[in-house]
Amino acid sequence: MIKISFKNPFIIVVFSLIVGVMSWVVIPRMPVDILPQYEKSAMQIITLYPGMPAKVVEKDITSRMERWTGQSNGIVKQTSKSIMGVSLVTDYFGEDVHHRERCPPWCSPLTRQPPNRSCCSQQAAKR
Repeated sequence: MIKISFKNPFIIVVFSLIVGVMSWVVIPRMPVDILPQYEKSAMQIITLYPGMPAKVVEKDITSRMERWTGQSNGIVKQTSKSIMGVSLVTDYFGEDVHHRERCPPWCSPLTRQPPNRSCCSQQAAKR
């Protein structure tokens, strides 16, 4: 291959130009898709309760969060973990559940906002 390129440099130049022109034509037409579009099928709720042992966090925070978020539409699985000062509840949703339907019926119990001002105002309006 190297011997052929030294004997016929014109072929190498023409081949390089063909590759360059093809690239110039094809690359702008290629769709840009760096990251695929996907719907996240999980939601995590992290609650901080500084200085409290894991058992207190489990009793006071994690169990309540499990009950509250367990009312969300389309939950397939729910996991939770309580460590010192931190509660982590993860809700896994089915692929057919739209992200606006993932909000639980109570919408925002911690901020005590009325349904029309909460994160779920669109869902609450449907009901």
